[in-house]
Amino acid sequence: MSLWELSGLLLVDKPSGPTSFDLARNVRRVSGQKSVGHIGTLDPLATGLMGILLGPATRLAPYLSGLSKTYWARVVLGLTTTTDDVTGATLAHWSGLLPTKENVAEVLSSFLGARPQKPPAFSAIKRGGQVAYKAARAGQPLDLAPRLVTALDLSLLAWEPPEAVLRLTVSSGYYVRSLARDWGQALGLGGGALKELRRERIGPFVLTKAMALPTEREELSHRLISPRQALPFLTEVLVTESEAQKLTRGQVIRSTLWNAGQAAHRRARSLGSQEVADRELDPLDRAGLSLGGPDLGDLSVDDLSVGELNIDGQDLDGQDLDRLALAAKKANVAEPSVLERHGLAPHNGLAVKIVDPQGQLLGLGQWEPRQGRGQPSGPFLRPLRVFRSPKAIG
Repeated sequence: MSLWELSGLLLVDKPSGPTSFDLARNVRRVSGQKSVGHIGTLDPLATGLMGILLGPATRLAPYLSGLSKTYWARVVLGLTTTTDDVTGATLAHWSGLLPTKENVAEVLSSFLGARPQKPPAFSAIKRGGQVAYKAARAGQPLDLAPRLVTALDLSLLAWEPPEAVLRLTVSSGYYVRSLARDWGQALGLGGGALKELRRERIGPFVLTKAMALPTEREELSHRLISPRQALPFLTEVLVTESEAQKLTRGQVIRSTLWNAGQAAHRRARSLGSQEVADRELDPLDRAGLSLGGPDLGDLSVDDLSVGELNIDGQDLDGQDLDRLALAAKKANVAEPSVLERHGLAPHNGLAVKIVDPQGQLLGLGQWEPRQGRGQPSGPFLRPLRVFRSPKAIG
């Protein structure tokens, strides 16, 4: 099996106890791949979805690590600890009256949206060359500055005093331990501590598709999501052999294989990042599609099984998939800033993934309505990130 064949994204259901690094090390040992990384750390206490990248697919980490995350959590309100979870030493425990469920839910909703959040003293953040949790263990905790994070959804599922159960969808960099601490403080209970945490989703990837810790290389290889499939929120553009050669050298091309990119190009002049970012609209409505053909009704992107060719068990033909590829691209980008940080924001064109004639991911690019002044309008494709060298093509 070649290096590129054992390359991709592995979805693992992390048990409580091991660190994220332990999981990556386990996958490295089983797979034999030296290059292994993960997209989104989970504390040892936490369980649930971990995304492990293997081989050349580790180059996709910047475009996946910033995706939003969904968690199920249990919090003890009124408990204050050194680590902001139940594994730390207890500093205080509220013994007075506890708030009503309505009050707990109301205060929780005040944390919705973008706001500064102070990270826990026990975290992997570095400041001045020092790691926060190491300094905290030494009795000299760092004064960590608040960071701007976003809570996209906060839902109280149950109030079992003093424990609250919730489900939340948040931006990258969000600390659920910090929410537990700040939530308890806002309720006047002194603090709060995270008791259980389970990650259910990373962007379009869901926990139900994850496997237990792999023990055999063959088992692992069969569960890999290819680099091509690991960016399901981007429209796919197939290119010819000669086009692939030009793109790897940084040349702008006028592609002859439009596929879903043709539809993307037609909408490039009218689509704005605001339209993509508006989470109040239904995902397919938000995509702003006028596709023709069968009506897709009230289907959401959640109904789209990652890497599979069906929606709610119904097979789709190629025409349906071409239309849904564009819908999924626009609706699944939970954080447009992820693309912006890497020069892939849809300003005058649409970010796309480029696939070579062998069906492998070549890189990322952007459709542009025209190449420049005096040039004819058309589906010009500009390479933005190329993951493979010209020698690897052909």
